[in-house]
Formats: sequence, C-alpha cells, structure tokens
Amino acid sequence: MAFIDNYAAHALIEDSPIYWNGARYWIESGFFSVFNSGSYLPETERVPIYHMFLVPFRWIFGDVLLPPLLAQAVFDSITCVIIAMLGDMLNKKTGLFAGLFAALSFNLILHSSLIISETIFLFLITSMLFFAARYLNRRRLLDASLAGLFCGLAIMTRTLVLLMPLAMAVAAPFISRYCRGSWTSGFVAALLLLLFTALPLAPIIHRNLSQFDTPQLTNQTGVHMLNWVVGLTKSLESGKGFDAVSKELNEQYEAKILKKFGKGTVLSPFESSNQRLELAFEELKIMPLSSIAKGWVYGTINSLASPAVALDPRVRKLNINSFYNSRGTNIFDRAIHFLSNNNPAYTFFLLSGVIVSMLCIFLQMFGLIALLRHHIWLALFGTLFVLYFLLVSGPVGSAKYRIPIEPVLILFQAFAVAEIYNKLKHKFFP
Repeated sequence: MAFIDNYAAHALIEDSPIYWNGARYWIESGFFSVFNSGSYLPETERVPIYHMFLVPFRWIFGDVLLPPLLAQAVFDSITCVIIAMLGDMLNKKTGLFAGLFAALSFNLILHSSLIISETIFLFLITSMLFFAARYLNRRRLLDASLAGLFCGLAIMTRTLVLLMPLAMAVAAPFISRYCRGSWTSGFVAALLLLLFTALPLAPIIHRNLSQFDTPQLTNQTGVHMLNWVVGLTKSLESGKGFDAVSKELNEQYEAKILKKFGKGTVLSPFESSNQRLELAFEELKIMPLSSIAKGWVYGTINSLASPAVALDPRVRKLNINSFYNSRGTNIFDRAIHFLSNNNPAYTFFLLSGVIVSMLCIFLQMFGLIALLRHHIWLALFGTLFVLYFLLVSGPVGSAKYRIPIEPVLILFQAFAVAEIYNKLKHKFFP
C-alpha cells in the first residue's frame, strides 16, 4: 500500500466501478440496486456480499479508498493465518511454510489492494475449507454447519461456487461410512451443510422469484457462457482475435432475438441471459470435442501459469498488446505473438513472473505427489477442489482466476518444501 501513488488509478480497475458505485447506490436507494436511466433498479448482475462489505466505508468515508483497502489487508492477513492452520493439520513445518508462502503471495497481496471481490471471497472460501477439513478430522456437525455457512457466503460473493455444496453433500455420507462405518452422521452433516449454505442465498432467491419469476442468483450466466466460454473457445478454434469472435456472437444473438420475439422487444435481464445461454449451448453442440477440450486446457494453463505481476496496474500500464486478441490457435502461439509485439519492459516483468510461476508449479506437483503417499484422502480432496474451479472457469483463465485455488496450491507447495527440508536436514544433520 505504501508504494501506491494514486489509490484511485491503482485500485479501480475492470469491474471495480460496479462494486464501488453499487455500494453508493445501495446507500442512496436503501436496497441492492443499480442506477440506470434516472432511476434505481434491482441489481441483477452481481451478488451482494462485497457490496455489503463496501457500504459502511462508503457511508462513513465517502469516496476515500484507503479505509476499505486497509480492511481488505486485514482480511487477507486472516486468510494467511487460516492457510497456516490448514497446513498445521498436516504437520508443524507445513503449517509454517504455508503461512509464509501465503503472506508472501503476490497474488493475494495485489488483489487485496484492488476494489474487487477476490480478497473477501478468498477469506470465505478458505474458511469453508478450514471447517470442512475440521469436519474430516473430528466429524463434528458444528464444523459441517460452519462449512456450509461460509460456502453460502462465498456463493453470495462469487456464484461460481454454486455447485460445490452439492458435491460436498454427496461426499459426506461416503466419508462417514468409510471413517465410522455409519451412513447416518454423514447424511445429517450433508443436510446441515446444505441448510446453512442456503441461508445466505434465501433473500436474493426470494427477491428474484418475486420480481423476476426465477430462482437464478444473477443474470451473468448467459453472458459468461456466450461471450467468454464460447467466445474464447471459438477464438482458439479459428485463430481470430477474441473481440472479433465476440462481435460475431453478439450479432448472432441479436438476430436470434429478432427472429424469435420480433423487432423492439425488450427482454428482462434474466430472459436475456437465458437466450444467450441457449445460443451458447447451440454453439457448443456443433463444436468438435477437441476444440472444447483445447479451450479448457488453454484456460487451465493460463490460470495455473499466469504471473500475478501481469495484473498489477503499474505493470499493465506498460502493456501495449492484448493477449486475448492475439492471433494463434493455442496458448503458445498467442503468447509468442503477444510478447513479440509488446513493450520490452513489460515483457521482462511478465517473463520473470512466468519463471517464478513455473517454479511454484513444480513444487506444487511435487507436494501433491508426496501428499498422495502420506495423506491420500487429503490429496484427492485437494485435487478435486482445484479441478472444480478449473472446470467451471473453462477457457477463461488468469492469475485472478487462480485466487480460489491458491490455498490448496499453497498447501501443496508448503508440503513439498517441508519434505525437501526434512530430507536435507536428515542428510546433512543426521
């Protein structure tokens, strides 16, 4: 924070105005709203937890950015402690290294200095992981309930976690049967987890059912699927830039709406999302399976290997090219085109970050393999957690999309370093 010259220029990026202005609209209107065409309308693009976090700061401090950023730094610090506590469940050294790596993670540090939901989301999802891990260790229903509550709050911060409580609820009875020889406690834990997950979701679901006749949480699903999932996949398939493909898809959407509803029809936000989703599935059905697989591999590599330094606004100012709009049918072609036509200073920062990312990936893979030998169930659950987020993100990837899986990746890395430390200590100081 001390190295940031201009908080507004640094912290307000991309989706920041949606949250920063949205908190002010909530104060002015008295409800979760967006200001459009001279009136306040229900906010349907986002879920409310991060807005709620910002509301007290906007009410007390107005447009001053420093207080919420300092509060995010505190939440980020607590997240580091929780990651250390998760590592400590394996052994003391892993806990120590996990806390150290979390505290030094530039991805965590950077996002806590931005007005976007990642820091609060990470705190909630890490808390969910902590109580889920405690349930695995102690089989206490209170831990299952708290895991559900934090999962529900995480969903109300970013909806991509929506399917996770269902997967956890399915797993709970089998875990109980394996560890205790009984199905009953697992079924009870699953029900409590789902109940406590549903509590934070209930107000938005009730509002959307009442006002829009749908239980959907946001109207972003269609935009995400059509513009990003299909758009990026088709961009990779054709070799065209992302913007060009996105423009073509939007023209297809407009033609579909004109044909289906006629000229001048104004759809509700959720109906518009449903129509985009329908078109997205139509496009995916006619795509070769290999193209879809390539898109998901592209997103996975991008999420795991992208350096966080590339997202720093101070570094991004040096960028004169667009990775998504770079030509190429795979991530490597696009990377070469992107770097060869860019600012040398930006390329230096980016390549330095990639080298660090590669080292971290190596340690994480080593840690996963070592964990499979010592704690196979924890390794499998950690892997499934990582795969969940990589699958739901699809071809969309960057260091930002790595944020939800950072706790597990840090644990893998910490376990690897603890193993290496123990081997070196035994060899040189027997």
